Amino acid sequence: MLDIKIARTGRVFYQVDGTLAVLLIEAFPDIFSKYEKPTPPPTPTTWGVGSFPYSGVRHILVCLEGGREIYRFIGPPERIGEFENSLPASAGKCPKSVLAKYAAEYVPYDPTNA
Repeated sequence: MLDIKIARTGRVFYQVDGTLAVLLIEAFPDIFSKYEKPTPPPTPTTWGVGSFPYSGVRHILVCLEGGREIYRFIGPPERIGEFENSLPASAGKCPKSVLAKYAAEYVPYDPTNA
């Protein structure tokens, strides 16, 4: 099955029988072409500061691929480099504004107070 596009109208016919689609494209290349669905642009990585609802512990939140992958950092601000190195390369580095906000609100996690 192939998707084919009509050049004059831009109309797309989806899942046309493969043999028929190839025949039309070969016989009439000025009229028919194979349609390739455009790939959506990659969603940007978002960095932010949040807190866990019950404990109130502050953390840096990293969302990749529109939220499909989520990472959290709850350590001391000076160890952010280790966290960044553990992330996929597409995550990049923590923005300075996010790190500054996290550092200003950071309180070491004490599991005995949770």
